[in-house]
Amino acid sequence: LSVVVSYLIILTAAISLGIFGPRRVLSLAVVIGGIIISAAILLSLMPDYFHYRLMFILHPELEPSSIGYIGSIIREIVANAKFIGTSDHVVTAIGRGADFINEFLLSIKWDFLLTIIIHRYGWLSAITVVLVLVNFIITGFRQVFSLGSALGKLLGCGLMASFTVQIAAYVFYNIGIIVGGPLPLPFISAGNTCLVINLAMAGML
Repeated sequence: LSVVVSYLIILTAAISLGIFGPRRVLSLAVVIGGIIISAAILLSLMPDYFHYRLMFILHPELEPSSIGYIGSIIREIVANAKFIGTSDHVVTAIGRGADFINEFLLSIKWDFLLTIIIHRYGWLSAITVVLVLVNFIITGFRQVFSLGSALGKLLGCGLMASFTVQIAAYVFYNIGIIVGGPLPLPFISAGNTCLVINLAMAGML
């Protein structure tokens, strides 16, 4: 999914640069229309198991003891967090208290750093972190589109698309919208491979 989104961002940038001809609005309309139609066809052809998984991604509280375990806990933690300060909420989905929340978050801390911030310091701190990440994305795309070379713009869009998808997926994952495995938060999450790759992409930018 992250690769598909990145390719779509690059394709949109290529159309906006006029690489596929002067009719940019028509080209964008064709791309957007094709995406919508393709998504509708794929959803209609997917087996029942896929719709079953999708239902629990959107509503993990329906099955908190199995497939929706992590999602239901994360959603309850963020829903009961304070605007400023530490929350003392008890996770009613599985009947566990504040001590369990701390142990749970520490056991998966690199995947849920934003959730930990929301729980321990409040929504204000988490919003500040997200705004810093959004500023990084906006600044990066501005720098890319200020380049004089079309090839440089496309390469830069591809790199920034990767950062954007990683950050967006990480934020959604940390508020309980869990689709697949977690993506790393660029430059922060543990893991030598992802850190080296992200630093290499930042160097290319």
